[in-house]
Amino acid sequence: MTTLRNCLFSALLCASAGSAGAAQQLVCSFVTECIETESCEATSYDTTIDYKDFTAPQDGMDASATWRDDAVTRNVVLRGRQDITFAMWAENDGRVFGRLVVDAAGDARYVVMDATIPMMITYYGTCKDAA
Repeated sequence: MTTLRNCLFSALLCASAGSAGAAQQLVCSFVTECIETESCEATSYDTTIDYKDFTAPQDGMDASATWRDDAVTRNVVLRGRQDITFAMWAENDGRVFGRLVVDAAGDARYVVMDATIPMMITYYGTCKDAA
């Protein structure tokens, strides 16, 4: 009986571990790009962020999320709350970094700064959870 109980308990643990942290995606489409003080231009820049489902939807974080676009795949920290979601990444000892902010309506701002040049690019668009 103890062996059966241990097997059932192990199966229950495996099942609950499999459901926690399920894979999720945040898909962003940016339609406007502004470089430094130049006039903003129309663009078509898309990115997808793969992350683990938050165990506390009202305030969760995934430090192992992955940002993918046509040019690069990078690790990001994704933080989600009921009213705002943001992602951050940094490279080159923090001299090059990006910040994404998405409000509850899905409106998104993505800023990339490069202190080695220096240069700043801002993207405007929307993000939504992939269905």
